[in-house]
Amino acid sequence: MKKWVILVLVVLGGLLLALQYVARKNEKAMIRTAQPAPTEQEGVALPSSSTDYVSPDMAMGDGSNYQSNLFLPAVQTSYTGACQGGSLEEMRRTHGRYWGIGAKDVAFNFEETKKMYEMMSNYVGCVAVAREDLALCNTLPDELMSDSRIVDADSTPRRRCREQAVNMLFEAYMAGKVTNPVFCQSALSYWRAEYTAKFPAPDFCKAAGGGMKRAVDFLAKYLPNVKNQGMPTSKSSCGGDEKCLDIFETYNAISDGNAGACPRSSNSYCEAVITKVPTPCESIVRDMSKNYCLFVETVKKGSGGYIGITKEQVKTYSAQQALKIAADAAERRQKAEEESRLRNEAELQRKANDKAQEQMNKQLKKLLGKE
Repeated sequence: MKKWVILVLVVLGGLLLALQYVARKNEKAMIRTAQPAPTEQEGVALPSSSTDYVSPDMAMGDGSNYQSNLFLPAVQTSYTGACQGGSLEEMRRTHGRYWGIGAKDVAFNFEETKKMYEMMSNYVGCVAVAREDLALCNTLPDELMSDSRIVDADSTPRRRCREQAVNMLFEAYMAGKVTNPVFCQSALSYWRAEYTAKFPAPDFCKAAGGGMKRAVDFLAKYLPNVKNQGMPTSKSSCGGDEKCLDIFETYNAISDGNAGACPRSSNSYCEAVITKVPTPCESIVRDMSKNYCLFVETVKKGSGGYIGITKEQVKTYSAQQALKIAADAAERRQKAEEESRLRNEAELQRKANDKAQEQMNKQLKKLLGKE
């Protein structure tokens, strides 16, 4: 009799262990099922056209399909811009897309574009001064139209660059720091024709090469009624005019080779012509980058994060983004529902296992005579 009871106990114990093993295995399988398989694609299927979503940053493009007509001589510098994407190269590369001639609908406005061209002109002109190479200005646009508004021909990027460079190099010529008379001849092209018609240009440039005072004395013979033609020989001759004083101080700084004496208004150009290196021009790049980053941010805020594209493209990308957001939300909702279902099934299984074990315990006690 005892052998029979022991045999029953062994069989029941084995069944109990088997039942517990199966229950644990089912729970683990449910947990694994709750995790999406790497090769499976969950969520709501979208039309093929809507799954090609392009983010705002991708929509801006990398400029590889745009051939910029803007050349910007480089300056050795570690400066990378006032913001991400605000370097000199990035500003050049986005010309024609974010700003400038041929820019897309979602781009800088007229005044912002004009400001960028002015700063680009200042920068290239500064490098042209350092290298004594006016040809650098010729790479800038000489026609400018934006928002159906035409910029004054005298202030196009190329002409602005050239005029500023010529004026500085002419002062350097009179100060004896550059020797090529072409800078004197170029300066005369900006003078009034009725003045230059009254004296021989080669003779004037020869006199100007000997200093500002000799140039003024030469002009006094031919233009007795014209006051120094913008070439002050003393502070008092300026009569308090700030522009005149800047010219006087710049000329003296160049003559003395003292970059520290350059007036603030022409500091970069003045230093560049004295040192003959474009390093001082970096300050112009820094100011330009600050404005560029501000303008980019302004455009993005008004367009939902886009720039350098057409208005139609904005509509397309916005619609694609809305579809992607909806699809992501549907996928998250479906995943949450699936996880909830699996948890409920696991709880029901646990309760069933508990009940079965309880029944088995009762049967065991009965056999042992404890009930």
